[in-house]
Amino acid sequence: MMSNATSLNSNFSFQGFLPAGRFRAVTLAVWLLLCLNLSACGVKKLPVAPHAVAPDAVTDLQYQKQDNQVVLAWSTLKGSAAGSSGLGGFNIYLAQYPADQMDCASCPLLFRRIGQIGEDGLYENGLPRETFSFSWSISPGYHYAFKVLAVGKDGQLGLESNTVAFDYLTP
Repeated sequence: MMSNATSLNSNFSFQGFLPAGRFRAVTLAVWLLLCLNLSACGVKKLPVAPHAVAPDAVTDLQYQKQDNQVVLAWSTLKGSAAGSSGLGGFNIYLAQYPADQMDCASCPLLFRRIGQIGEDGLYENGLPRETFSFSWSISPGYHYAFKVLAVGKDGQLGLESNTVAFDYLTP
């Protein structure tokens, strides 16, 4: 025969709302959610292979205006500067604004990718290229800014190059 205390614990609810088993389950669920919430920062980054080193930044990006085009030029990255997976190419980025809207010198520029040089473009006649160039059509009345990012063979983006910028007001 069961004692009254045992019978009382298994049949009563917590203040009449939940049976004792449900109360324990709800308490455990709330506790787990709280622990998960406190242990996660909420900021996630793209996965990176262990010990992967991104390519360095291109540091000698230059430009030259020719009629209604700009020609960008830069040198290749060699050795450890190409990253741990080796150099896989370059991405070229542009920020373009009407010249009369560039009143804020400290405002961030919004870049978009306008081109790329893939792994095949790293070679010329079967030999590694030392320099690269990229042409882009420009229109009068705009402020232009360009930058280049190296890309590793594993797809990892390198650091941002120096930015070259100019106003193209008249042809």
